[in-house]
Amino acid sequence: MGKVLSRILHWNNSSNALTFEKLPEVCQLKIFGFLNITEKGVAAQVCKHWNSLLKSPVLWSYLDLTVFKLHPREELLPKKHACSEHCYNIYKARLNSFHMFVINVAPSIRLLRFAFDIGHFGDDWLEWIRVLLMRVRCCDLADAAISWSDTAVWPKEEHFCLVEDVESVCRTRHRQRLFVGFFEYFVSLSPNLLHLELEFDWSLRSVEALTRLQRLETLALRRYFALQTLDQKLVDRVLDSLPCLRRLEIEVWTPNSTGLCQYAVKSSVLQHLDIASSRGFCLVDLHLPRLRSVSMSRRPWNGPLVTIDCASPPCIYHVLVSGAPNLQEINGHLLQPEWKTCLYPELISVLETVCSCHLHTVIPTSCVK
Repeated sequence: MGKVLSRILHWNNSSNALTFEKLPEVCQLKIFGFLNITEKGVAAQVCKHWNSLLKSPVLWSYLDLTVFKLHPREELLPKKHACSEHCYNIYKARLNSFHMFVINVAPSIRLLRFAFDIGHFGDDWLEWIRVLLMRVRCCDLADAAISWSDTAVWPKEEHFCLVEDVESVCRTRHRQRLFVGFFEYFVSLSPNLLHLELEFDWSLRSVEALTRLQRLETLALRRYFALQTLDQKLVDRVLDSLPCLRRLEIEVWTPNSTGLCQYAVKSSVLQHLDIASSRGFCLVDLHLPRLRSVSMSRRPWNGPLVTIDCASPPCIYHVLVSGAPNLQEINGHLLQPEWKTCLYPELISVLETVCSCHLHTVIPTSCVK
């Protein structure tokens, strides 16, 4: 950003050059449009003319709140600086100032990204976001990335534990209930979303709200609960109700006594499927005639209570051959034209990392009919 400003000032100091002030206002706004939120804030302090230009609503259609760092100039901090509550309060004050600025500008936003713990009792980020969405125009919002379980600048250590303390469970459930209401409100304001990424709770109300986003093309559903039972009917409901969905990513950890939960994925429009971050999610049936790429992993549950011998999933090779005839890529591996009729060494190596059938663990080629 400093280089951009220095070049502008250099042009202004050149007697025969076309100075920045002489450019049409539409060109000046176009140049400022390349700056991110914090850079625009710095530019607005240069002079009154720039400050006036930077209050134009067209410059604030992309609201990426994740660019706000706990410390705006981290490189100037002492090496042994320890962040404290005071640092966090200053961060919140900066965000509150920006909040008021955006409310006064009232732009029509096209992109929204944030990472706030909406269940934190002291910060009240939920109301902060609600007021922001109420005062801006969301009808043109096309891209949203929502992280609502943790405030990104104040990271907390994640401890995976099957048995959580009562306070942690109550806090998790409280946050999830807040999310359900917020998500319904968010969907009502932004019905034209094309790309959505968020932590998802897979509750009935959340699924129904999600199905109202009829123009969605890209959907990434991240894990919220440490363990999440997922009904096949909910998966079907999402896929059946989104007629424009081209890319789907699901991250969910589904516990099961056999180590794997078996799912069918069916869609006439889906082109890219990613379940590589899921655990216990096993594909046993596909009907994806337009699928081009798939990412997956073999991540079954294990432990003294898991009876793996009881699980007998079909070979993923046969599932893909019958259910994804136009598949071109598996985990980044470009398939050869004859992949549906002939297993070759590279494909066998890929299948050995993703297939959960018993035959693959013994003799990979024996999976071929």
